[in-house]
Amino acid sequence: MRSYFLEKMFNNFSKKEAIDWTVLYVYLVL
Repeated sequence: MRSYFLEKMFNNFSKKEAIDWTVLYVYLVL
């Protein structure tokens, strides 16, 4: 389920935006 959501989210954004979201997520978690 989670991997499906991540795949959908990644496909909905450009690669640049997906990377930015990943960095933001990691920043918030840490």
